[in-house]
Amino acid sequence: MPEMTRHFNNNMDNMSWIVNGYNLSFAVFLITPSRIADQFGRKRLFLIGTLFFIVTSILCGVSTSVEAMIFFRVLQGLSAGIVVPVTIPLATDLFPKEKHVMILGIWAAIPSLAAASGPTLGGILTDSIGWEAIFFVNVPIGILVICLTIPLIKESFDPSADRKIDWLGILTLLVAMFCLTYGLINAND
Repeated sequence: MPEMTRHFNNNMDNMSWIVNGYNLSFAVFLITPSRIADQFGRKRLFLIGTLFFIVTSILCGVSTSVEAMIFFRVLQGLSAGIVVPVTIPLATDLFPKEKHVMILGIWAAIPSLAAASGPTLGGILTDSIGWEAIFFVNVPIGILVICLTIPLIKESFDPSADRKIDWLGILTLLVAMFCLTYGLINAND
């Protein structure tokens, strides 16, 4: 953030929305894609979300203004909100039931590892290449994920899921999650 603040010649209040915008859209869209994936295909939605994450990572890396960066980070958070909840059923489909607890433990440990190592790796990338590298590093990883997902992961659905989309329920959930998350982000104010 300090490097981006200098690059964009802006203040930390505005720059904080680079993180807050991502977190807000991630939280708002976390539940809805799970339901859609159960109905129309988890692998399909995972691939769409991963491709969207790659594109938004590139757009973040080439951003020329704080406003553009915030906008692309909001879109990036949305794409992460599509990908993350679908990974649980996709991962458990790969292994027998007796391994599910272990798989869920590994799944839960990965964000902790990322949170612990992310700032250090981000600092190394920023110091050696530039702040843009923290976004561009997602591109080869995302491409690798897509290349491995297509042949190795089978499509799955929730057979009990109704194919009808509850638009009013989705809208209500999105508004409620937005209000709750926005309130938490601005709790100090």
